[in-house]
Amino acid sequence: MNLLVAAGLDRMEVYRTAAVARGLGEAGSEPLAVLPLSTVDGPSFPVRPPEAVLLRGCLFVANHESEVAMSTTRYRRNPWLLVEWDEGERVVVVDSRSQRRFRIDPALLAMLNQISRPASLGDLDVPGYTRDQLADLLRKMADAGVVRPVTTGNGDGDGDGDDPARRNEWTPSELAVHAQASRGGKPKMRARDIPPARLNHPEAIRTVRLPVPALPSRPLAEVLRARRSIRDFDTAPLTFDQLASFLHRAARVRGWLGPDLWQTTRRPSASGGGRHSLELYLVVRNVDGLEPGAYHYDPFDHALEQLQPWTSELDGLQRRLLCEAMLVETPPAVSFYLASYFRRVQCKYGAMTLSIIYRDTGCLLQTLYLVATDLGLAPCATAAIETDPSPSFLGEHREDFLHTANFALGVPAAVDTSTPEFRPLADRGTEGEASG
Repeated sequence: MNLLVAAGLDRMEVYRTAAVARGLGEAGSEPLAVLPLSTVDGPSFPVRPPEAVLLRGCLFVANHESEVAMSTTRYRRNPWLLVEWDEGERVVVVDSRSQRRFRIDPALLAMLNQISRPASLGDLDVPGYTRDQLADLLRKMADAGVVRPVTTGNGDGDGDGDDPARRNEWTPSELAVHAQASRGGKPKMRARDIPPARLNHPEAIRTVRLPVPALPSRPLAEVLRARRSIRDFDTAPLTFDQLASFLHRAARVRGWLGPDLWQTTRRPSASGGGRHSLELYLVVRNVDGLEPGAYHYDPFDHALEQLQPWTSELDGLQRRLLCEAMLVETPPAVSFYLASYFRRVQCKYGAMTLSIIYRDTGCLLQTLYLVATDLGLAPCATAAIETDPSPSFLGEHREDFLHTANFALGVPAAVDTSTPEFRPLADRGTEGEASG
C-alpha cells in the first residue's frame, strides 16, 4: 500500500480500499482496517473516533469509516423495480432492466417505499431492524442494484437527473414494458407451442363469400398525400363491393411462408416474423346487401363469418369505443375490433410479445388507412382499448385475445366539421420535380 501511495495514488482511495481484519481490538470483536502510516497526513485522522494501535510500521484503526459514510449517504429506490409475489406468497422485487430477481422480507417493502425519494440511514425506520442491520442491508441492496446511492450532479439534490423515471415521466410498469421490447425472441420455437395461423368460428350463423371487385385505384404517392383521419360520416351505407374490396386489399392472406409447421403467412401489412396475430372483427351497421351484425373476417377464404345479428350490445360497443373517442354523434357504417391472438407471437418472441403486437397493430392500421383513402372512404382509428375484451361475439376465444385498437370505416360526410384546420407547408415541388 505504501508503494501505491508513493506511485501517486490518492491517499483516501488507498484508505477506502484498505484491508479489513475482523476479530481484533480490545474486545476481540471489532472490525479493524489495516492502514500504512504513510496514508495519514495532517493533524486530523479521517476516521471517527480515532482509535488505533501502532504495530511494526502499520496503524491498526477501528473501522468506523463505513458507519460514518452510511449515515451521510442518501439512497433511492431503483426506479426500474417491480414487486411480484412468488410461489408460496414470497415477495420478489424485479429489476425490469436487468431482469434480476430478489426475494425480500415483506417488511422491507415499507423501507423501499420510504426511499422513493432520497433518504439517509437516519431517515429510515423499519420495525424489527436495528440501525446496524439496516446499514448492512442498505449496503447489500446497493450492491445488488435494488437501491442506488444518490449523486448531486443535477444540482437539485435528487441525483440522476437524466433518468426519465426520476422526472416522473414513466412509471416502473411502463419502463418494464419498454425493457422487455429489447429482450430478443426465443432461441427456438417448439412445435407444440405454435398455434394455427387460421382461426375459425364453427358456431357462426352463416358464411358470406366476398367478391374481388375491380374497383379503380390511385397512385401510391397520391394516396399517401391524401391520407388522414375523417370523423364525420354520412348516413349513407357502404356498398358491398366497397367493403369486399377494402378487406381484400388490406387484409387478405397472399400465401404461406416457409414450412407448414411455422404457420407463417404473407399479408398486405408487415408483421414480426410473419406471425400475424391480429384478427379483424366487424360490427356492421349499414352495408348494402349485408345483414347488420357482428362478423369475423376469414382472410384465407376472403369470407365473413356472421357471429351475431344486430343487438344493442353492438350499438353500445361501437358508440363507446369509437363515437365517444372521436367526439362524434354519427356512428360509422362499419367498425373493426382488432384483437390479437397473442400466442401466435408468444411462441416465437417470448418477452417481446407485447411490443411486437403493438408494432403489428401500427402496421395494420396504416394499411387500413391507405386502402380506405384509395377507395375514397372515411377512416379513423381509435385507441380506446379494453383490458378485458367484452364482446360476446368473441365466444370461446375471448380469453385468448388482447384488444389492441378500433377502426371506423364509412362514407365521408359532405361537411367535415370535426377535423381541425389544416395549414399545409409551403409547396416545395412534387416528387421528381425540381423545387424552386
